[in-house]
Amino acid sequence: MKQEQKNQETNADKNIQNETKVDQVTDLTNTLKRLQAEFENYRKRIEKDNVQIKEHERANILLEVLSIIDNFESAIRTAMNDKSLKNNPITKGFELIYLQLNDLLKRNDVKSIEVLGKKFDPFMHEVVISEDSQKEKNVILAEVQKGYTIKDKLLRPAKVNISRGKKEVASNNTEALDETGNIS
Repeated sequence: MKQEQKNQETNADKNIQNETKVDQVTDLTNTLKRLQAEFENYRKRIEKDNVQIKEHERANILLEVLSIIDNFESAIRTAMNDKSLKNNPITKGFELIYLQLNDLLKRNDVKSIEVLGKKFDPFMHEVVISEDSQKEKNVILAEVQKGYTIKDKLLRPAKVNISRGKKEVASNNTEALDETGNIS
C-alpha cells in the first residue's frame, strides 16, 4: 500500500512537473511569438522611416533645383527680349538645359501650380503684393515666382500678387467704379 501510495505521489509529482513544463513551454512560445511580432513591427517602422527620409532628402534637392530653373527662366526671358541674343547658340544651349531640368521635374512627379485668375489659397500661395484692381477680392493677378507640388504635396508655394477687390471712389455721392472702370 505504501508502495502504491508512493507511486501515486510520484505520478502526481510527474504530472505536476509535466504541467509546469508545458506551461513553461507555452509561456516561452508566447513570448517568442510576441518578440517576433514586435521585431516585425520594428522592421516595418524602420523601412517606413527610411522611405520618408529618402523622400524628404529628394524634395530638398529638388527644391534647390527649382532655384536653378528660376535662374534659367530669367536668363532665357532676358535673352529672348534682346534681338542680338535671341538666336545665339548660347541661348539655345540655355533652352536645352532648361528643358532637361523640366524633364527631371516631370520624372520626379513635380508639377507647377497654376495660379493666374485663381482664388488665393494660403496653403498653396504666398502673397507678395496686394493691390487694387477690377477683379474681385483675393483673385491672383500675377505670379512673381512659380510654385510647385511633388506627388500632390506642396514643395514650394507660388509667390503671387492678389487683388484687394474693386476700389471705390470716395465722394459725396459714394459712387463706385463699374466693371469697365467708369463711375456708376
